Amino acid sequence: MVINILFKENYPFSSDNAKNITQIINKSSLTGSEIISKDNYFYDNKNNPMKFMNKYYRMVFISEGFGGQTANNVVSRESYYPVNSEVPKYYISEIIYNNDNFPIEIKKISKESNNVISKTLIEYQ
Repeated sequence: MVINILFKENYPFSSDNAKNITQIINKSSLTGSEIISKDNYFYDNKNNPMKFMNKYYRMVFISEGFGGQTANNVVSRESYYPVNSEVPKYYISEIIYNNDNFPIEIKKISKESNNVISKTLIEYQ
């Protein structure tokens, strides 16, 4: 995604009882017509790497492998682009946890092609 030329606006999102974001609807446009897309997120019940971080820092922190806005870790995502697509693109996360149920490795994988999109290694000190 090219951020500097793409206008993107988030609509309100849905969340579950654990305060994980379960759905985000986005509106974007490139010099004209708007496209609305939707992402559905599914989570594990383990600890997010940012669990003990400052809550204000968590609100703005976003990384390819994880974000600070949720309590748990994304295990899969359905992406509908545009929103009226009947077949979503699926992304899954392969996560390796330490003994305290915190992730130490997160691989984001395109289910369609089985390609690794990103690999995040986390070290706790």
